[in-house]
Amino acid sequence: MIDDRSLVTYWGTGAVRLYGLQPREAVGRPLRDCYGIRWNRPEDEAAALARLTARGVVTGENTHILHSGQELPVEWEVSVLRDALKRRIGLLAAIRPKPSA
Repeated sequence: MIDDRSLVTYWGTGAVRLYGLQPREAVGRPLRDCYGIRWNRPEDEAAALARLTARGVVTGENTHILHSGQELPVEWEVSVLRDALKRRIGLLAAIRPKPSA
C-alpha cells in the first residue's frame, strides 16, 4: 500500500516473499526504491493511470525489477483508497507472479 506521495505505508508478507525486503526496509520509502517497473509497451503506463482515474481500479501486467537485477513478470490489480470525505489518500495493490507459460 502506498500513500498519495508514493511512499510505502504497508508491506505485507507477500511483498517480503516477492521482493526480498522486510517491512522496515520498505515502509516510509518511495515505492520506486523497493523495485523498478518495466511496462510491456510504452503506452501501457498512461493507459493504466487513465483507467485508474476513471474507474478507481485497474488490472494489468508488467515486469518488476528486483534489487538483484532479477526480472519478475507480474499480474496486478490496483485500487484507489479514499478517506471518509472521498478524497484519494493512496493506492492498494495486489501483485502476483505471472504463471509460467
